Amino acid sequence: MPTDWSVTHHHVALRVRDLKASIEFYRDVLGLELVRAVPDADNPTMVWFPGVQLIQKTDADSGEEGWRYAHLAFQTVNCAHAVAELQARGLKFLPHEEGKPWFFFDPDGVLIELLP
Repeated sequence: MPTDWSVTHHHVALRVRDLKASIEFYRDVLGLELVRAVPDADNPTMVWFPGVQLIQKTDADSGEEGWRYAHLAFQTVNCAHAVAELQARGLKFLPHEEGKPWFFFDPDGVLIELLP
């Protein structure tokens, strides 16, 4: 149980076959606000709605089992403490760059992102 670094859900990332159709669905049908698009709104490869990140599926994803699911993200109030405590419990983190989120896998191989 976390001591002083409680976590809250941040977002779920999904790969989609047709990003343009997905944007229209999430924005126009569900009424979610498009918060961010990368590299830009005219030709995005990734977009963010509140709690949902959509990533354009590529040919490289086609042979991957579970290609649709990208990762689950949590936010914590004390990232450094969370990482230290999780490492003490035996969790192995992917290589980390300063100022970037931390990534690790759950027991079933689901990629987890930890954000400050």
